[in-house]
Amino acid sequence: MKRFLCLLCAASLIISMAACSPAVKKGPEILSKALELTDFGESLEGQTLTTLGAGVFADYRLVHSDPTKVADMPLDLTAQSRIIGNDTGGLAEFVRGAVKTHGFKKEFETPDYEKPSTLESALETLFAATGASDGLEEALSAANGIADAFKPALAEYLSSAAKAYAVYREYALKVSDAEYKALQDYYYCVPATSDPAPMATAYNVAGMTNEERFIAAGMLLTDAASKLVVSLKKTSKLTSDGAALIIDTPAGKIILGSENDDVYDSPKAFLLIDIAGNDVYNGSAAASMAKTKPVSVLIDLEGDDIYDSEEEKAPAQGAGILGAGLLFDMAGNDVYKAERASQGFALVGTGILFDAAGNDSYSSKVSSQSCGYYGISVLADIEGNDSYYAYAFAQASAGNRAMSFLVDKSGNDRYFVETFVKEGYKGLRYDLYPHANGNWSQGCGAGNRSVSTRENGLAGGIAGLIDLGGDDDYHGGIWTQGLGYWSGFGFLADIGGNDVYNSHYYSHASVAHFAAAALIDIGGDDRHLVRVEDDYPLGEGAALSFVWDRGVALLVDDGGNDKYDATRYSMATAWSEYDSKGPLKQDQIFAFFIETEGNDAYPATDKDHGWGRGAFFFDLQGEDKYRDNQFGDSLMLENSGGVFYDGDEGGYVGFYTAAKETYGF
Repeated sequence: MKRFLCLLCAASLIISMAACSPAVKKGPEILSKALELTDFGESLEGQTLTTLGAGVFADYRLVHSDPTKVADMPLDLTAQSRIIGNDTGGLAEFVRGAVKTHGFKKEFETPDYEKPSTLESALETLFAATGASDGLEEALSAANGIADAFKPALAEYLSSAAKAYAVYREYALKVSDAEYKALQDYYYCVPATSDPAPMATAYNVAGMTNEERFIAAGMLLTDAASKLVVSLKKTSKLTSDGAALIIDTPAGKIILGSENDDVYDSPKAFLLIDIAGNDVYNGSAAASMAKTKPVSVLIDLEGDDIYDSEEEKAPAQGAGILGAGLLFDMAGNDVYKAERASQGFALVGTGILFDAAGNDSYSSKVSSQSCGYYGISVLADIEGNDSYYAYAFAQASAGNRAMSFLVDKSGNDRYFVETFVKEGYKGLRYDLYPHANGNWSQGCGAGNRSVSTRENGLAGGIAGLIDLGGDDDYHGGIWTQGLGYWSGFGFLADIGGNDVYNSHYYSHASVAHFAAAALIDIGGDDRHLVRVEDDYPLGEGAALSFVWDRGVALLVDDGGNDKYDATRYSMATAWSEYDSKGPLKQDQIFAFFIETEGNDAYPATDKDHGWGRGAFFFDLQGEDKYRDNQFGDSLMLENSGGVFYDGDEGGYVGFYTAAKETYGF
């Protein structure tokens, strides 16, 4: 079995060339040679933990067999996210492609259903899917009030939704009341410290389902709802007289709203469509309710709307629990307020929130803004200057066997996850810094270290925060901004704009325990800040491409005059104290830091700039500023075995060049 000995040679070569600037520019060649001599995948074999529920473990192993591939997934998903349009076009295609290519690696075939000939036959199909017939005649009678021009589109949607309903109901009936109650209480579970009982319940319930059928049902419903939105934009009115209409079904109410300013109190509808007005949705809207209402879809076409489930503390605003909850808001400056399990949340299901336009505000406490466990969660905001606020497990957070994406396509946006521990959420604090909040957010794929009946824990999922334009502000505490933990893969990709990243510890492409993470910023003069705030001892490092205990981390900032501020363990640091022989002997750790161009400024720090065997620091071009005497032995790398390279010529490092060209950035 080949060992990763080449970096020792690389370190020696850098030391011998340190006084010769032209020679130092051979840094990329050193990297290439080092990787040629590495058989990382083979050395990983037999040494990883036996991980259960491993939603992305195949991807994790692939990345480690060739760590130069760590950029491929983030860049591919970022490129694919561009197909999402403000008319919902491309949404289902993006989700399906992500699931097939990078997540579960399976072909999820759409469940078969017969295209209905009439709205009446579609309603009959829906009733049959619920196993009930009472009320069918009344529903058919009420449906006579629907505008004739709208009936075909609604009929096609109802037939697809009925098929998805039948799949969810089949498995929901297997879950006991006690298990469902435990599942409802599983809104967050800190990977390192929490009571493992809720994790075990979620794992067992997910095991009762047929994963392929469950995910296919979510894909079918997403596609059908997206098509219905497109049809609605061509519809002048929903009902023959323009008034509101309610149709009762065993699957839940079908509500067709008016053009007025309407207020909906905890509607819990199977389908709710509102075509105009500044509306208010209180309580549990667009949330699946397992056994009784496993499908809930809300479509609002116009108006400045308010969605508020904060007081009720109920799942809402695109929450799929043992089912699917989808919310589509197509225009207006909207406000989304929640306590938990909202704004794109999945727990053994599919949860999606799609907002097409407007300056929107999202606020919640935990498990929201694209957060998932055993399922798929998406928050897609297409236009506007938006703000996102949460405590933890938010803004693209993927737990066990989940895929979670937050895609914001334009605008100057603000992403904020709470820095300090709040009353009622003491379990989120990080033990080394008790005042600090463990966020597990902003592109965080994290598994669980232990489960009561399982020795080796549960693998994390894939999480991606993708922002495609604007001057953006990211603020967090610990475990955030491109974070991989316990076999998870988390990334943050920002394309364009002058951005600010502010965090404290374990952030900015940071990895702990058999995981992978990336932060990729393309364009703009950016600031990467990892520092103490308000005199609290929060820590100020383990960031900017940091790996602890086996993993792969990548930070790339492509273009702009950028500034960095960190104190320790940063900017390509690969380290594991588990190996008593020290950093020169450690194995299975890669930390890449790549600045492609611009006049950049770096702080004086401890254990960074290519520190540790498997650490690579590259600043490829520009007149850069390093503080006087900051390196000492680190620059010479006598004790660390890493690679430091600064040059004002040359191209991209090889693996990033290929990824950049392949995906068009």
